[in-house]
Amino acid sequence: MNHLNEHPLLITHPNDLGTAIGLLVTLRGVVSESKLPTLLGVDVTSDEPDLRGKPAEATGLLEMSVVTQEELDRAMLRRGAFANRGPGTFYRLVDPNSGQTVQVRGLS
Repeated sequence: MNHLNEHPLLITHPNDLGTAIGLLVTLRGVVSESKLPTLLGVDVTSDEPDLRGKPAEATGLLEMSVVTQEELDRAMLRRGAFANRGPGTFYRLVDPNSGQTVQVRGLS
């Protein structure tokens, strides 16, 4: 098992995400050019600096969540209409110390 004091597992292809849930990983690829930036399909932060469309990497704990249409329907009944990405499987890279989404770093 990959613990925080070990070297992170390097992932360069989205097909490898499913086997790394809960592990410390380094993702390396191009940051998506979207409102919600992703690296290899994993939610990351790309604010300072903004590296959308550029090669980057980020290290953190890989989390996965599954959102169903039924869950969205229930939430809309409780809260009314709200912005969402729809149903699906979503990944997020989290700083193990703060619990915040990880900021990407440029590759030199």
